[in-house]
Amino acid sequence: MVNFTDVIMGDPTLARLVHEVFAPRDPHTHELISFDLKPGQHKYLYYKGKGGAQHCYTPHKDTRGWYWCWTYQPKGKGSQSGNPKKWKMTKLVRFRKRKDAMARAEKRSRV
Repeated sequence: MVNFTDVIMGDPTLARLVHEVFAPRDPHTHELISFDLKPGQHKYLYYKGKGGAQHCYTPHKDTRGWYWCWTYQPKGKGSQSGNPKKWKMTKLVRFRKRKDAMARAEKRSRV
């Protein structure tokens, strides 16, 4: 069973991490990825994978119409014990359909 965690309702450490760290650039245009969200809309949703990895996707389009999917891998001290101090973003991929981004995050969390 996949453990589905929402940033807003879930782990406050991840919520802080997203707001402090997640400012990626589109790998194709090198512009910052930005969202125009209404109150109550969630920016990112997570699946917890094996080995402590967080597989994430955006449930709403960014300002250019893309849905995003990526993985946070635990790095450094504490990564083996499940209490990592650092995270590294990997596999940033964009999709036109939310269903595809969600499916990729869910699939990667089961591997």
